[in-house]
Amino acid sequence: MILFNHHKKTIESGLKHVSKLYHRTNYLSLNLDFSIPANHIASVIIEFVDSIPNEVILETTSNTGRPAYHPAMMLNILLFAYSRRVFSGRKIERMLEENLPMMIGADNRKISYHTINNFRSSDHADKVIKQCFVYFTSLLEDEGLIRENQFLSMVLRLKRTPTGTLLSGEKLLRSIMPS
Repeated sequence: MILFNHHKKTIESGLKHVSKLYHRTNYLSLNLDFSIPANHIASVIIEFVDSIPNEVILETTSNTGRPAYHPAMMLNILLFAYSRRVFSGRKIERMLEENLPMMIGADNRKISYHTINNFRSSDHADKVIKQCFVYFTSLLEDEGLIRENQFLSMVLRLKRTPTGTLLSGEKLLRSIMPS
């Protein structure tokens, strides 16, 4: 019986200690609002991509084989990554895991770098991205956020032919303008 009383006292003193700790604990409130502000670049990109007609985005989507990711979602991913100056497929994949605006643009899906690279190397994606460039630039010009042809002058400095010579403005416009 003495052995039992000794354990009982030990248990009671342990419970009092736990009770004291419980009352001294600070509570941490978690913000579970996983949204981004309306003026965030990711929100602007998502809104812009959503404004593109489905006929343009779904132009060459195949109805056979494994269902592909929606091209609008893939476009959201690429445009946001490009806005952050991330061009590597593996780095874009890492952004999908770590970056909240990127997760929202991808509908919280895990997409491999292989899928990202396959999408952006397709002829359809190349055409849509070029059209988006033209439409987005004209939208920014209409809103007065950039001067006319401001993007063109920046691209002229960067766009080079395989021989290393700069493309003329007219040739560049023909290469990115929708046909």
